[in-house]
Amino acid sequence: DFSTIDHFLDSEHLPIKRIGRYLKIPKKVDNQKLLNNGIISTHDFHPEITFLNIPLSCTKEELLDTLNRIKKSI
Repeated sequence: DFSTIDHFLDSEHLPIKRIGRYLKIPKKVDNQKLLNNGIISTHDFHPEITFLNIPLSCTKEELLDTLNRIKKSI
């Protein structure tokens, strides 16, 4: 649910933007740091920005857990 994601990003004051089903982090996040928090990032499209897919088939609790793990990684 995009409203859940938008509310989380706003309430946590994170510099992350949601673009459709992607999250755009305005800095390069180390893939190993993401992996240590259970987030798999497989592509490096831009040297200064990290893009992550948002899981589409999950519960609200699973989505919030994923967002918290991303937050720990940045």
